[in-house]
Amino acid sequence: MKLLLIFLIPVLIFSAQTIEIPVNNLYIFHSLNVSNNRINVLTQEDSIIFRQYDQSTFELLTRNSVALGGSGDYNYICSSANSVLYTYLKSTVYGKYSNYGLLNYSGGIVQAPHLLKFDNDDVQIWQVINPNDSLFLLSGNTLYDNKVFLQQISETGNTVDSIEIATESYPYSNILYVYSDYNQPTGKYVTVWSIFTDDSTFLRFALFDDSFNHVTNPITLEKYKIGLQKLALYGVRWVNDTVFSVIHHDEFRLAQSDSVFYQSWNLSGEQITPPTLIRDDVSKIQSFCVDACFDDQSSEWIVTWVDEQGGNLHFQRLTSDGERIGENTDVDIPQVSKIYFIRTDCEGDSLFCTWSGWNEEIEDYLYLTVFNPENPESINEPAHTIADQYNLLSVYPNPFNPTTTITWNLNENSDVVLKIFNISGECVFSKIWDNQIPGSYHYVWEASNLATGIYFIQLRTMADIRNIKVVLVK
Repeated sequence: MKLLLIFLIPVLIFSAQTIEIPVNNLYIFHSLNVSNNRINVLTQEDSIIFRQYDQSTFELLTRNSVALGGSGDYNYICSSANSVLYTYLKSTVYGKYSNYGLLNYSGGIVQAPHLLKFDNDDVQIWQVINPNDSLFLLSGNTLYDNKVFLQQISETGNTVDSIEIATESYPYSNILYVYSDYNQPTGKYVTVWSIFTDDSTFLRFALFDDSFNHVTNPITLEKYKIGLQKLALYGVRWVNDTVFSVIHHDEFRLAQSDSVFYQSWNLSGEQITPPTLIRDDVSKIQSFCVDACFDDQSSEWIVTWVDEQGGNLHFQRLTSDGERIGENTDVDIPQVSKIYFIRTDCEGDSLFCTWSGWNEEIEDYLYLTVFNPENPESINEPAHTIADQYNLLSVYPNPFNPTTTITWNLNENSDVVLKIFNISGECVFSKIWDNQIPGSYHYVWEASNLATGIYFIQLRTMADIRNIKVVLVK
């Protein structure tokens, strides 16, 4: 890295509209997609939960448990004109595996989740985009062969095509952060990925057409003298003849400081904009708390991050060429002890940001903050909570020996089926209640005849399926 540009500018603080999304045993990783006047949120709780809200009123339109629990790692969601595709990682004793499923716009299951593979190798998905109304594009890498690949999936869930972009053979290396963009006028894709070695990070990219024919072979954009997993990509965009990316580097300049910067290249891989800091101060930026989205309406980047102390969201508007627009801005949000993960998306004149973490009063939380980046003062309403209209499931104590109390709440009449599975998927307990009326219910499960280990409690009603993991310790 030859040149680093630094701008120190004032910071403004604005308010925004924030709502709380009720969650149960939330893993910090989640995903967000805003499209067709709908806010789609995918979370990993005791199971994989899909929620959809009205973009204007924030009314909860649907909440659906779409799969049994994942691993607590990255998950992604994207919508087309008619469908919603989601991916998540699932852990087993043999490793981690990417899965994908397909929903309609009412949250109904079009295709149940199933395993993703490329050349019979297990994969990690890093991004899902919707290049046209009938197609999804998945960007990822294989977990064992160091291949970078793309896969096209139709709205009905069928694999249309796939391509291996590169096989990386750097010794002792890992591929992370594979991002793509589709340029509608030219009908071509660009994909950028990073390769980590013990002492360096390489950024590479390639161009190919919509039939998956290579236009350029992989080109090295940049080599950073940065050790393993110290650098993260947050989005790639192809605008005119420029490939633009936002990057977060942990401990970029000094041991006590890290940075968010942007950088751009032309289609030959030559640098246009050198690494330019968006913000750099004495505060460390919280890991996993950086995201960037491109606003097609205004042709602007909006980069959002949280410092390690939490408390405020920070954002900066940039032109498609990386020039700053206005001043660095802080958005006032509810005070919490820690924010651990954020996701952002742009739609219309609004920026949508989901952020998760915990504080002293509640074990975990998920918030949605919405504001107009061009006029953040235009939305200034008090934070409020959207009530979850379906049943909640909790278990206490957990871990337990040999009894634990299962509690659930109903807001409407429903038959209730309680099942408990062991780690192999065998049902070890089952009980049914007919036509329970709205209210709170408790059941004490006694497991003295079972072995120490992990079990999964599933509560099924007419409206929903809830799952929770428990540990029996003897």
